[in-house]
This record gives sequence, structure tokens and C-alpha cells, in this order.
Amino acid sequence: MDIQELKNRRIAVLLSGGVDSSVVVYEFARLGLHPDCFYIRIGPEEKEEWDCNSEEDME
Repeated sequence: MDIQELKNRRIAVLLSGGVDSSVVVYEFARLGLHPDCFYIRIGPEEKEEWDCNSEEDME
């Protein structure tokens, strides 16, 4: 499948807040594609110690 075929399709991207999914969205946009993005939570519950909570991750 080439880029021209993708331009006529809906594309979903699951965003984790990490670099990989962010780069995918950037590359799609650079190619003129407009994916529907969905945020997913990965990791322990909010009350446990973690680098950042889901609110910070969304920002």
C-alpha cells in the first residue's frame, strides 16, 4: 500500500505519550495524512509512584 492509497482511508493512532507514537503522528502529518489519535494509559494506577500521572502525560 502506498501513501496515495492511505490518503483515502481513515487511520487510527494509539498515543501512549511516548516518543514512538509521537513520531508516527509527526510522520503521518508530514506525508499529508490526518490520523485520528486516541490516548491510551499505560502503567500503574495513579496512586502508585510513577514519573508522571496521566494528566501530565496528556499535556
